[in-house]
Amino acid sequence: MFKTLLLALALSLPGLASANDTDFGAEGANLIPIKNDAVRMVDEHVMIEGQLYNDQLDAWKVTVTFHFKNESQKEEKIQMGFPFPKFSADEVSNEHGELSLPHGRKPNGSLIYDFKATAGGKAVTPKEVTLKNLVKLEEDSPYKFANIWDVTFKPGEEIEVVTSYITGVIQSTTCAQIASYVLNTGVNWKEGKIGRSLIELKPNIPFITCDEDPEGGYEPRPAGYRTEGQGKDRKFIWDFKDFTPSDDVLVCLYSAPLYRSCLVGQKDFEQMSLADLRIERNKIYATYGYVFKSPDLKAMFEKEWWYQPNPKFDPKAMSKDDLELVKKIKAIEDKKKAGK
Repeated sequence: MFKTLLLALALSLPGLASANDTDFGAEGANLIPIKNDAVRMVDEHVMIEGQLYNDQLDAWKVTVTFHFKNESQKEEKIQMGFPFPKFSADEVSNEHGELSLPHGRKPNGSLIYDFKATAGGKAVTPKEVTLKNLVKLEEDSPYKFANIWDVTFKPGEEIEVVTSYITGVIQSTTCAQIASYVLNTGVNWKEGKIGRSLIELKPNIPFITCDEDPEGGYEPRPAGYRTEGQGKDRKFIWDFKDFTPSDDVLVCLYSAPLYRSCLVGQKDFEQMSLADLRIERNKIYATYGYVFKSPDLKAMFEKEWWYQPNPKFDPKAMSKDDLELVKKIKAIEDKKKAGK
């Protein structure tokens, strides 16, 4: 289980309407134009999908399809830039914890992996540059670098640009997980508007948002979203037209099975009754979909949003930490039964 360093990223690219003062970690940003005001962002379709490892939310795969149009009467050759932060070794691991990494990946500074881009159906070869050499930045801007490439528009031409990348899932010490995408940079295109912005976020695992939890939390943003589907098929949808972005996508959620296995581990088992210890121990199995034979446990867990029965349950799929936790609770139960 990763602990997470949450960084305050204040967006400060030129033309932004407001700053983002929310704490979150690595994320990708909407494309920005370098020194151009003739090209309009006609629309964008942002697809953010959860990638699972050992049945837990492990990474986000982000694919964005843009359509840009040159509205001038002359050919426009522009540089498109995908801005991103970079983290030092001290930021990746310090007293606050560690930044989340997709399984099998090593820290690479930006925590953006497998970045790809096409323009007009053709693959482009991005070049990493220091962003301050191209645009004016505030001193505390986290966006120090960018992948850039050239795109040439004929007069009136519309071109499709597709970007994709993978980034880690930011996890807080309270077991919440974060998904984010920077929309604000979209105001840098002509007239500061996006013709249409369709954003879909699908974790691909049962979840609740932090504000749906009994202990509360902040609502997904920006406002104006809806959800569709149930269980692992549930997703968020934003659909804006003639959109001037003033807020970024930021979703705080609790996903199964992390939700219960994480919260169980924070409890004081020594103070619990035998009945409660039995429940807490079995919650860990429930997070992996164990099909219960005891009627009371079966009825209890089937009421929980995070419980997904798995007839193929295999204890070998359980994490080392969860197996140790089961062992710890069982030892306390045995001790109480013996009256010690």
